[in-house]
Amino acid sequence: EAAGELKLALSQLRGGLSEVRSLLFGLSPTGIDMGFEVPLKRLADQVKRSWGTELTWKLTGKLEEVPLLQRGNVFKAVVNAAKSGAPHVKVTIGNSRRIVRVLIIDDGKGFDVEKEKAAARERGSYGLQNMEERVTVQGGEFAVSSVIGKGTTISFKVPLRTGKGE
Repeated sequence: EAAGELKLALSQLRGGLSEVRSLLFGLSPTGIDMGFEVPLKRLADQVKRSWGTELTWKLTGKLEEVPLLQRGNVFKAVVNAAKSGAPHVKVTIGNSRRIVRVLIIDDGKGFDVEKEKAAARERGSYGLQNMEERVTVQGGEFAVSSVIGKGTTISFKVPLRTGKGE
């Protein structure tokens, strides 16, 4: 009996450590200073292992011009969307005419956007709201559409920041 309890405790500890690593990676993705490719590859491996989600991406334009802070904000939005549990998530990130554009499409269960925003506020979960705020505070535009049974599309664009330290 003690061996079984120890095995269960170890399993729970491993799961907890995995969740902490996942959280830390989402907050400060390793490799983001070199671009999006390395962190997206790690995220793809992580969501495949955790939820069975197939994450694919396309990167266009001069993304090396995107300041580190903006890269981090873009990546946080991708992390939130990738954790939806959808079977497939497609991400496009581009920089054109000094505008960073992001499109995230999944084929998950979908949801009623307004009802979900209200329900999320009630339970203290602010994923979509945080994404939208990160975009609008940078002078950008954010949109989310979802169809129950079909999936969700999140799109946003933000002007490229040029200030020092950004």
